[in-house]
Amino acid sequence: MLAVIAGFSITSCKNDDQEDISIVGTWRHTQMKVISGKDGSVLSNNDLDACDQKTTTELTENDTLKSNYYEFYNSSCNHYYEEYGYSYDKNAQKLFIDGETFSIKSLTEHELVMNDPEADDDYNDDGFEDIYEMHLTR
Repeated sequence: MLAVIAGFSITSCKNDDQEDISIVGTWRHTQMKVISGKDGSVLSNNDLDACDQKTTTELTENDTLKSNYYEFYNSSCNHYYEEYGYSYDKNAQKLFIDGETFSIKSLTEHELVMNDPEADDDYNDDGFEDIYEMHLTR
């Protein structure tokens, strides 16, 4: 499940209301940021490698998430496919996937940024749980 989710992220230059933008579509995973739980500073701003960047997540109109994800393993880029049900609460800006809740930080026509609920980790060992942001584009 972690590998499926490890690929979300987004921003935009359009000033549309998030309520008018559909989350439905195919999203390409582009970046993972780690944000300090202590002061909100960026601790890590990692672009994904060429293998990870092949990962896509399709959110369909019939509430099915189709994940084509890639992991570098045994000296090669390996493809995996999984499907899950999902629901999206526009008002609360929450995406629910297979029992996990993702908080949407921003959603535009071309970008999605959300927090990874499975990555509850103290990245910099300062005693505070840090926030892992997944960045996706379409």
